[in-house]
Amino acid sequence: MKAVRAILDQYDPEGLRAIGAPDDEYDPEAHDLVRFVLGTTTPTPETVQATWHRWFATELRPDLAEAINGDLQRLRAAIPEP
Repeated sequence: MKAVRAILDQYDPEGLRAIGAPDDEYDPEAHDLVRFVLGTTTPTPETVQATWHRWFATELRPDLAEAINGDLQRLRAAIPEP
């Protein structure tokens, strides 16, 4: 969860952290994205977009969805196989 939150904080897609939002601002979104990192469904730019739309009712810029997805993919790849 912390690694996914760090990804979202790095990009700060809504600009909320930049204006002083609390450390847990993106926790609901991070929680939803963790299931793609740890689960059987691989994250995609579309799953990132859908997650974002669910919580903010806005669309991410396509390049931002791609960048977040790339980081999620790298995080997923770093998890050892069971």
